[in-house]
Amino acid sequence: MPNIFQILETRTANNNWASIEDISEKKQISQTLRSWLTETALLTDRLKNNVDDYRFEVLQEYFNDDEEDADNGVFVREVAMLSTNKPYIYGQTKTARKTIAEHPWINQLGKNTLGEALKNINEVLRSEFTYRCFSISSNELAHLESKKITEMVVWARRSCFTLGDSELLTTELFLPGIECLNN
Repeated sequence: MPNIFQILETRTANNNWASIEDISEKKQISQTLRSWLTETALLTDRLKNNVDDYRFEVLQEYFNDDEEDADNGVFVREVAMLSTNKPYIYGQTKTARKTIAEHPWINQLGKNTLGEALKNINEVLRSEFTYRCFSISSNELAHLESKKITEMVVWARRSCFTLGDSELLTTELFLPGIECLNN
């Protein structure tokens, strides 16, 4: 499976992230999709309320070490939220090695979601969301949709959680079909 986060990084520059208002001036966003993109409660809970066969899967966890300075390495965790093996949301968290040293529970989440863990931590602040959308071909992610669709639009949102002096950068990708889930 191609890494959708690598596709996001190659298709979008860091400075291309924008507010939902700026994006909605250029792209039409349905009310249902907008409600998913701006959801501040746990996406896990909302998705569970919308599908019959909810499943959370950790795709990979690894340290991406800077070759020049291993102390500046980043812990990366990528997850999927699915129903009947169809992914609706992919999530990625990037955490500096120093943050892991201060909060070792971050790389010990196992099958638990980051959102569920953070709701039990005092003094967590979340930044405003920034957004991006990009097209992806059905060949790149053939397992997502019917082969009748040649190109799909994926919406991404990003935010930063602050825990004292530490930060976690999260990116969530909303895949085609999410806008059909109304609750």
